[in-house]
Amino acid sequence: MLIVYSTDTKAIVSISGPRRDGLELLDEDLVVELAEPLPPGKAIYNVYDWEIVDKIWRATDAGIGIHLQFEGDVPVGVGFDAPVPPPKQLKQEFPSQDERIEALESAMLELVLGGGV
Repeated sequence: MLIVYSTDTKAIVSISGPRRDGLELLDEDLVVELAEPLPPGKAIYNVYDWEIVDKIWRATDAGIGIHLQFEGDVPVGVGFDAPVPPPKQLKQEFPSQDERIEALESAMLELVLGGGV
């Protein structure tokens, strides 16, 4: 992930990078390169940690402010203006085998007793 920030205000100008969204991506997918040189007064900060990248996108989606943390003029991390929501459960929960059998038996009984078509 590539974060462009203002060297004057230290404010984030843009964020670019992949979203996993349940996909299996490689660490190499985190490498984002500039297509053109930055204008004066802008610099970059790279994020190579999938957990932080995912958290940045969740914060962005939730409208939570993101800022860089600095030691002097050197960015050393990413901060958030509010708690970031946890990741969404990507795998659908399916009923257990017993629950499926119970639902099937119930539907069959309803059909036999004339409650359904």
